[in-house]
Amino acid sequence: MEAKCPFKFLDPYSELDSDFFFGREHEVDVLYDSIQRNKLVVVYGPSGTGKTSLIRSGLNRKFSSRQWRPLYVRREKDINLSLTAMLNRELLEIEMEPEQSDSRNINNLSLYYLSPIYLVFEQFEELLLMGCEQEKATFFKSLRCFVESRTPAVSCQVIIVLREEFLGLFEKSEKELRGLTDRRLRIDPMQESDLKEVIRRTLNYPSFRISLESDEAVNLIYKALADKKDNVSLPYLQVYLDRLWREEFARSYPNGYSGEGFAPLNFTIKVIRDFGEIGDVLQKFLTEWKKALDSDINQRFSDLSDNFLNDVLSEFVSDYGTKQPLIFTLENGVYVFPPADNRIHFENMSATAVTYVINELCRGMILRREGKTLELSHDILARLIFSQTQGLQGKIIRIRVLIRFYKDQNQRIHSRFVREWEGYIKDCRLSPDELKFFEKSREAAEAEQHGKEIRKALIAKDAENKKRIGRRNKIIMLVTIASLVVVLFYYRQSLKREDQYFGMDLLGATDSMPDKTKALHVAAYVYNHISSPEKKYEARNRLLQIAQSPEFLKLNALLDLKLRSTAELQQGLDVDISASGQYLCVRNGPGSEKNETNTFFVLNTSAGKGIIDSFPNIVYSYFLSRSDTLLLAYSGKTAMGYKNQANSFILFDCGTGSRDTFTLKNTSAEAKSLYDRAEIGLATFSQSNSYRVARLSTGELVVPHLTVTRNGLRGLGYRNSLTLIRPNRPDSSFYILPFSLLVSEDNRRILYSTGDSSAARFRVYNANGRQADLGNIRGSALLTDKGRIAISTSTGVSFVALRTRDTTSFNFRPLHRMLNWEEGNYVIGETEQGGIRIIDIGHPGNEIQLNEKMIGYRYGSARVITMDGYAHTGDSVYTRFNQTSFDGKRIRTIQIPYTVEDFAWNRNTGRFLVMTGDGDKSTSRMLFLYNENLGLEGVFGITPNDTFGFSRDGSSFYIVRNDDLLAFKVGRYLDVTSLDAVLEKVKDDGEIIASFKRTNRFPSKKFLF
Repeated sequence: MEAKCPFKFLDPYSELDSDFFFGREHEVDVLYDSIQRNKLVVVYGPSGTGKTSLIRSGLNRKFSSRQWRPLYVRREKDINLSLTAMLNRELLEIEMEPEQSDSRNINNLSLYYLSPIYLVFEQFEELLLMGCEQEKATFFKSLRCFVESRTPAVSCQVIIVLREEFLGLFEKSEKELRGLTDRRLRIDPMQESDLKEVIRRTLNYPSFRISLESDEAVNLIYKALADKKDNVSLPYLQVYLDRLWREEFARSYPNGYSGEGFAPLNFTIKVIRDFGEIGDVLQKFLTEWKKALDSDINQRFSDLSDNFLNDVLSEFVSDYGTKQPLIFTLENGVYVFPPADNRIHFENMSATAVTYVINELCRGMILRREGKTLELSHDILARLIFSQTQGLQGKIIRIRVLIRFYKDQNQRIHSRFVREWEGYIKDCRLSPDELKFFEKSREAAEAEQHGKEIRKALIAKDAENKKRIGRRNKIIMLVTIASLVVVLFYYRQSLKREDQYFGMDLLGATDSMPDKTKALHVAAYVYNHISSPEKKYEARNRLLQIAQSPEFLKLNALLDLKLRSTAELQQGLDVDISASGQYLCVRNGPGSEKNETNTFFVLNTSAGKGIIDSFPNIVYSYFLSRSDTLLLAYSGKTAMGYKNQANSFILFDCGTGSRDTFTLKNTSAEAKSLYDRAEIGLATFSQSNSYRVARLSTGELVVPHLTVTRNGLRGLGYRNSLTLIRPNRPDSSFYILPFSLLVSEDNRRILYSTGDSSAARFRVYNANGRQADLGNIRGSALLTDKGRIAISTSTGVSFVALRTRDTTSFNFRPLHRMLNWEEGNYVIGETEQGGIRIIDIGHPGNEIQLNEKMIGYRYGSARVITMDGYAHTGDSVYTRFNQTSFDGKRIRTIQIPYTVEDFAWNRNTGRFLVMTGDGDKSTSRMLFLYNENLGLEGVFGITPNDTFGFSRDGSSFYIVRNDDLLAFKVGRYLDVTSLDAVLEKVKDDGEIIASFKRTNRFPSKKFLF
């Protein structure tokens, strides 16, 4: 009986292997977060990095069995037919009748399982390399339908998996589906420390029953596999462990093992050293198998060609070095392969011998049989076999690939190549279109050759008539010049075609360049040197894609922190920046919409500082107004038993590192807690107006909170309260109305309300400990630094001097909400329809109304920034920014080609950040930085759920893009949406790739064309 080995050899990890899939925890977390936030994710990386295992085994364990409904789709003959067949099978298994539409079938499956359907398209390069244009067009049309659906009619997520070297081909599909490749996850080869940890945890997995003599065994295994660059391929590791286990099993159990589970083995230092440093283990394994199988089949079968085994293996490899899955049927125990992709497989080969070889290759785990499909066990095997393809077969493959390239470029094949390839065409198995294209090129080459022969005859005839040598020499010269011109023209065209091919190779290489500045210059180099409009468009898209990439965004950042989670962060609660912009605080743990706890990091944006402290069990955090002091609300258990309700907080001075802890005092009858995250709002236009803790200029803390009664549940027995925590004095607590707290800009006064909601009594508490009762007031109010309060009423606005109680009233149409007021000047308010009104209180009757949404205002220049656009399905779509003076004069208007989704305005500088997008049609977004005069100062590439904000002084801003926290100083940045701006930047930094250009010259430039 053959030994049962615990290792996967070349098979990917599956859902059943999740317990012993190690080493990709971070990538699994990032992928999980990505598919929660995006309907389409692209997973790519070099061959052998474990992309398939990451999804099938790693991602699987992040979901419950009810939530995870993956459908794994391979192209086979046609990706559209394969997808339809997969959906039909799934529906029939649950006894549902399939419909004609894939979208409806996906919806039916989703409704049945009450969960999204995850479509995982594996080995996606098969479609890009072998699919016809009609197949691709149909697929991307369906994909657009799945991804861009705005209703639950198609409840599915899409994951596309492909090898990194074919990502450039994939990006050509952006014109079919814009934003398709924006959410991408690159799977890098494992680092040494991570790989050693994988080896250690795998060998120590209890069920495998392997004993290690010491930890040195792990180091020896790593060294046995590492190449000259100290890299180890994961497939090589699996083959190595499989071979090592089997050899030690044969030594330890010569008569076999009949016990339960895996046979216990001991991997000693001697065993591992004796096994040896086998270098390219997979190459050695393949060579040994081929040698043994060659000998076997030559004894069993006669009249086989010397390369029979190589020819069989080559049938499972595409012209591009990728796996070529073959569909088969069995007739009387013999494999039968229908023609596919214009290839008759195993043509003129013994079917019996082919069947025997295939069965042996399956037994040796070189081939894998799934259902009615046979394919190589791993694409790294395909690369090995392809690299060994030589002689006639190798030449035929190269000819076939080049003919497809010329056909795709719609360029005639050079006559020299036509003559060279003509004798091999019958063996190339071209499609009818490819054969027709070659025939046209051959006819053109014959016509060109005929023209050359005519010119040659003319020259010979002229040479015979020496009496007229002068005249005939001129003719010869003209003919020669004409011939040279023709030859040079066609040669130049040939070089130009090679330029396109060379340029696309360079363009494809930019994705794997770690230096994105260099990648940008290389893409610009290609853009400036290719002439094909289609290829130039690809180069343009690649240029902008690099400029909008997260790696390029990081280049100008003061600080870059990789977060553990990509879950959406809420501005001002999960991530916040200090007033001076020097400090940042960010949640660095699992995401939550509730009061669940996380670890928060505090960072210094100054060069080289980074993380300065961390705090566990935090519910939310924010900086106190105009300071570098951070409040961190942490979870406890209140006296009433409300778990994770914040009843304590820490004040952390980022500059000095000092910290103070405050706990709201409870009694036997009641418990106190800070307000929930949902109840702490950010007021964009008003003064400090929220349920946040404030610190007065005297050091007193103003703490709004909830008081929960002993005999009630939250929502039934609670009251809004306010506690004053005063240095060296007893705390003071009292009930308030459920209205937010107003704090003056100078932090000297607070405004709150008591009584009942029908007749609120406004009270002002100042830094001297005095309280002023303003009586019963109906309406909203604002507080100024100069000791006055503005009260919006049903008849207008009244201004009350707190010291003297003198009141000045102005009558005008009531405001829905008063946004701001500068004493002796203008009142800005909001109408019930969402527009704004600006009232000149110094000149009664002077007011303007704008039915637009306000971004911000500047009292110094008496101007307001608004945005407007058009109505769409009942919602406002904003596409235009306006600058208007307080007297109603329109100063400037700019139109943007995108729709506004979110913005952040800084009162101190008048700058604002605007996130724009193209609705659900794209997974990418742009972040625009404008100054107060609507001057563009930079554009950044971001994604839909990213967070951003300004420091209070306006000198800095931050961006959280996916799992990166970045901090920036306000200044001039590149407009990454403008091709001209990107090219101008490249022009200014032209020396960056000077040496690269010298070693990577375009073919036409080598000959001064």
